[in-house]
Amino acid sequence: MKDLYSVVVRAFSNPLIVFGYTVVMVLLGSHLRHGVWSAFQSLGLNHPRYVPIIYVGGIVLGMVLAIGFLLIPLIIFTFNEQFAVGGGI
Repeated sequence: MKDLYSVVVRAFSNPLIVFGYTVVMVLLGSHLRHGVWSAFQSLGLNHPRYVPIIYVGGIVLGMVLAIGFLLIPLIIFTFNEQFAVGGGI
């Protein structure tokens, strides 16, 4: 059986993997922002009154999810010594 904790810590100790993961999460956030906007437009719910709310909602959703998924590798990379021991923060 693999120790997934060690696999994740070892992977996110590599700056290239953290950089690539960050780029992908930024792209995911942008994609989700566009997806929210596009879904409401496809459903015909793009009334001028609701467009700003939909646009801001898409931005917020994309940012929250991207930042949430980015926290794990950035924290592991920043505090690598604590995670390498296995104690966490």
